Amino acid sequence: MASATALLIAFRAYPRQKEEDRKLQIGLEQRRAYETLVKQFTETKLAFVDMKFEDLASLRGHLSETIKARRKLQVQINAATVLMHAEILPFVRECYQSTSDILKKIAEELVSIAQEAGPGGKIEKKDLSDRCKLVVDDAVVEFDKAIEKLVNEIRVRAYSLDMLKLE
Repeated sequence: MASATALLIAFRAYPRQKEEDRKLQIGLEQRRAYETLVKQFTETKLAFVDMKFEDLASLRGHLSETIKARRKLQVQINAATVLMHAEILPFVRECYQSTSDILKKIAEELVSIAQEAGPGGKIEKKDLSDRCKLVVDDAVVEFDKAIEKLVNEIRVRAYSLDMLKLE
């Protein structure tokens, strides 16, 4: 009788337990991937926030650092997509699109400043600092909102937690 019970457990309970363990492991890996992804979005946002608009040379350096952070973010997004809930992907795309929008707005503002300076004209430090910083600051606010939506979606989908208002 004992051996029959052991056999029953082996054939019924063990596969179920193994499946439960697999689901728990996937959930843990998803949460780690989401945490890393949110950290990388935040790093990218901070790269934009830390940009200095003192002159064209320093701006090129800051843009280069920002683009590196964005590339690292793209790698992390691709890696996280393997485990990501399908419902979260649109929020990730929105966040990533925000980084493209910021770069596009900076480029548009620089073109505008250069056109106003005219051929061979000098681009004033004040134009760079005032106008470009304003463009970036406004765009970062939108990026922050996209990150907040992503964080809340992750809280709901991966942790079964309530949404919260981040500042």
